Amino acid sequence: ASDCVYDTIFCLSVSKWVHFNHGDEGVKRLFLKVFNSLAPGGCFVLEFQEWSSYKKKKSLTETFKRNCANIKLRPEMFQQHLIDEVGFQKVQELHISQPDPSQKGFVRPLLVFFK
Repeated sequence: ASDCVYDTIFCLSVSKWVHFNHGDEGVKRLFLKVFNSLAPGGCFVLEFQEWSSYKKKKSLTETFKRNCANIKLRPEMFQQHLIDEVGFQKVQELHISQPDPSQKGFVRPLLVFFK
């Protein structure tokens, strides 16, 4: 059990780096810690990086390379894992539009999981 309880927890552009440094088990621990830290009815806002973005950075360190080679829980599986294994009740996808398409940057969907 967690000492702190939150209504909302954001995880923006972090999951890939947890994956690189701690593998699948690190991501699973993160998700479970988030779930246990949320109040009943609380929400977890997740912005994850797609698998294709992993390939660009996996060779930065030997640890990244090793952990990336052993990943079974790919980002496209996070939603199912969070519902089926962690215990979130439902998920909603938020689509963020870029106000000025000429501006560089990335736009990723946000997934909001409800406890």
